Amino acid sequence: MGIYFIRALFALIFAGVGWQAGVSLHSDAMEGFWTSVKMTPPPLHWCILASVGLYLVMLAFEVGVGHVAISTISAVVFGLIVGFIIANLSYSVVSLFLTQDQEAKFGVVFRLILGAVFCYLGVATIYKTRDRFNFIIPYVEFRKEQRGPNPIVLDTSSIIDGRVADIAETGFLDVPIIIPRFVLDELQSIADSEDKLKRVRGRRGLDILNRLRHSQQVAIEIRDSHLDVRESVDARLIHLAKRIHGRIVTNDSPLEKIAQLQGVDILNINDLANALRPVFIPGEEIDIKLIKPGEGPGQAVGYLEDGTMVVIENAGNKVGSVARAVITSVLQRSSGRMIFGKAKTPVE
Repeated sequence: MGIYFIRALFALIFAGVGWQAGVSLHSDAMEGFWTSVKMTPPPLHWCILASVGLYLVMLAFEVGVGHVAISTISAVVFGLIVGFIIANLSYSVVSLFLTQDQEAKFGVVFRLILGAVFCYLGVATIYKTRDRFNFIIPYVEFRKEQRGPNPIVLDTSSIIDGRVADIAETGFLDVPIIIPRFVLDELQSIADSEDKLKRVRGRRGLDILNRLRHSQQVAIEIRDSHLDVRESVDARLIHLAKRIHGRIVTNDSPLEKIAQLQGVDILNINDLANALRPVFIPGEEIDIKLIKPGEGPGQAVGYLEDGTMVVIENAGNKVGSVARAVITSVLQRSSGRMIFGKAKTPVE
């Protein structure tokens, strides 16, 4: 509501300025001027309308600029300043080779050409490299400096997975969580899909977002990125993370590899889950419920709470019961972990 109050206040101020300008134009001091130009001063209401019209033009510009990223505005302003300075320095050098007559004839043309060329080059160069710097009005910071914690950006897979909400509610995520608008749109399209499985996954993701939004442990921000909609969601995620110096939370391995190639930090929930799994050492005893027979003779298979498969030797006749086993080896693969053991006596 604050911005609307400010806009309304300045509309009244501009109307007052127009009224005051109209009064001044109709004053006795201006009578000689209007007589000399053989014109009559504009009516008072036209002065007010002209002043309010100027304000509306400025308002339209302000609203349009409001949708532009601050880095873009800073890049354009700084590029114009740099271009203007270089253009003037260049003209100072060029003027040394011009005669007084040539400078009088062509000086303005040279200034305009050099100003246009170097202002364009300045804006284009700074704009293209704006992600490498932190442009902060009213000054420009040329070094990447950390100001507060790096935010994390959630992708669609991490939201649908749901574990990020459990992690957030533990209090371990004490950083801002950014959810791009395009990720929210993708999640909405999945929730409205004709495919039943996709629809269930999408609605689960929306439930997770609602849970995060009401959590007291995290700060959630839905952000409009204003990135090129023709790019893929993954490409826009990477560009956004680079722009805000954030990290992407995902379960998507292809996205992880592409982001790492472009220098973006990735937080993979599966890696975190693997790191938090209990460590088992050969010779240690565990109690495991055996679910089904194994592939080898005398083998039985059970699962830990985290889904890790446990293969027990000499336990083919103990399927359906809880058996005590001695761990013989642990096999770590890219697809997950497998534990091998040898059965002892059943646990009653």
